[in-house]
Amino acid sequence: MMRTRLGPVIILLAGGWAFGSVDAWANPKERPLTRKEIVDLYEGKSWLWEKGVGFFAAKGQFNAFAGDGKDRSTVAGSWEALDDGRLCFSGVWTAKNWRRFARTCFAHKIKDGHIYQRRLPQGQWYIFRHEPSQEGDQKIVAGDQTG
Repeated sequence: MMRTRLGPVIILLAGGWAFGSVDAWANPKERPLTRKEIVDLYEGKSWLWEKGVGFFAAKGQFNAFAGDGKDRSTVAGSWEALDDGRLCFSGVWTAKNWRRFARTCFAHKIKDGHIYQRRLPQGQWYIFRHEPSQEGDQKIVAGDQTG
């Protein structure tokens, strides 16, 4: 009796997994960036933000500042690239009146030559860099621009 009742559930679960797998391969031109691609994109470069900049040094060192005036905060920490397209940086952010540890991660994927990014865990995907580059793409520049 138990076998009869669970049979359809097992088939449904297996079928759902199979459909999910097929769906994942529906667009072979879309894939996560590799660890090497993440490293090539960021290492030795600064990511210019609207009100700040983060520098991704060799050997995983990360430093940044964000905000201005009394809202300015700084961090000296580390960064890592992972094979599933993630870039994460972490450290103790310090401002005039507070200190707190934060780990921030972004997912990256490539589709039709464009690099997409989203902040994890629930950010929305957006084009990080067009191919060819366009005005409005995220600014990644060589060297340490935090000084």
